[in-house]
Amino acid sequence: MRLKNLSKDARRYLENHPLTKAAMDATDLSFGQLLERLSVHPGDPIYPETWAVSWFNETAENIPQILPQFIPSLQPFALLVWFHLPDSWDGTCRRDTVGQYLLKAEYSLSWKANVARQAPLNQINAARRELKDFTKELAKKEWAKDTDRTVRIKDMCKKVYPALCEHAANKNISDLVPDKEEGIKPWLRDVAPDYAKKQGRPPKKRK
Repeated sequence: MRLKNLSKDARRYLENHPLTKAAMDATDLSFGQLLERLSVHPGDPIYPETWAVSWFNETAENIPQILPQFIPSLQPFALLVWFHLPDSWDGTCRRDTVGQYLLKAEYSLSWKANVARQAPLNQINAARRELKDFTKELAKKEWAKDTDRTVRIKDMCKKVYPALCEHAANKNISDLVPDKEEGIKPWLRDVAPDYAKKQGRPPKKRK
């Protein structure tokens, strides 16, 4: 069944559909070119994802050729167009299952797009966590050496901040380091010993 027999209203609706754009991106072809060259062959009414999709080559218009590398993107698009053809109403059962298939395809496409949008943010969060972990581990080692129990959180910030800045610079993520030493206080609170959390300066050790 050729896909170009669409009404004008259906064409307007489908031209900006996400599944259409995915097919256009995958093939570098326009909406009109896809409609001219694609054909779908309805098969098993329960499994529309198995329906054959054919491609009419430019140099051999009468010979349908399937392009396997395009099928993942063309299959949902082809069934989407079929769903809006008048002939799709000939089999209600098939139309229902295709509708369910298209909903899943749209959801999958939306999910992938959301993952792609989130990827940079996830990378930033992972880098920030790595900096926090580095700072905490360094502070824990320094507090382990503090046998006099005099190093407060504020003091530790001053101790580890230069090393943190150097570590971040080596990883090219200096923009994730707080601008001031005090900015890493929240990072150290859960690893600081109780005495380090006390307010004020520690008492001077008597001679």
